[in-house]
Amino acid sequence: MISGFYKLVDGKPVKGTIMEYARFVSSDERLVKQTTVNDILISTVFLGIANGLSGGKPLLWETMIFRGGRGCELVRATSKKKALRNHYLMKGQLLRVLKRGH
Repeated sequence: MISGFYKLVDGKPVKGTIMEYARFVSSDERLVKQTTVNDILISTVFLGIANGLSGGKPLLWETMIFRGGRGCELVRATSKKKALRNHYLMKGQLLRVLKRGH
């Protein structure tokens, strides 16, 4: 359920119109972090659309693992700090799996 459109102003999410959201998500500002391990991409972005709530807060950030160009695992967060934590946790999990040879 989409509960609103957002953009970042001074690094903080602010509700906006659909047109403000469209301008924002077409910019590079939405990218938080990308890491490539072998041919696997871990990408963390500011979504700009609240696709759900966690504890009453919109889930505006997403970290996703892409293998072969397809998303295969994702987690959403309510803040940039939590999204970056998720990014590093997913990277650590991926490195452990690759080390085991799977």
